[in-house]
Amino acid sequence: MADTIMMLIIAVIALVFFGACTVIIVKRLVTGGQQLIVLTTEGFYDYSTATSTKKVLVPWREVEKIENAEMLGQHFVSVYLKDPEAFLTQLPMVVRKIAQVNAKMGYGEININLQTTKNINEDELVAKMNTFLAAS
Repeated sequence: MADTIMMLIIAVIALVFFGACTVIIVKRLVTGGQQLIVLTTEGFYDYSTATSTKKVLVPWREVEKIENAEMLGQHFVSVYLKDPEAFLTQLPMVVRKIAQVNAKMGYGEININLQTTKNINEDELVAKMNTFLAAS
C-alpha cells in the first residue's frame, strides 16, 4: 500500500514537472525563446520552467551548493539554499510548495532544466555557477 502511494506521488510530480516543461517548450517555439538562466555577480535568475524563480534574484549568499541531478532520466542543475524557508517566502505559493517537495525528495529547492537549450549543458552550467558562488 505504501509503495503504491509513493509511486502515485512520484507519478504526479513527474506529470507536473514534464507538463510544465512541455508548456515552456511550446511557448519558446512560438515566441522565439528567451534566456533560461541569467548569472550575475550578485546571484542568478532562473526562467527555465513554469515554476522557476523568474524575476526574483537568487543571491549567491543564499546558495549552499550547486550540483548535477537526475530524475526519471531528466538531467538538471539542482541548487540547495542555506535558509530555504526565508528565501522561498518571496515566491508564489505554488513555487514554494514545489520547492518543498523537491527538498523532501533529496533535491535542491531550485532546479534548473536545460532541456531546451543548445548553448550550455548541465556540467558547464554547474561549473560556471560554482565559479560565481566561490567568488561571492
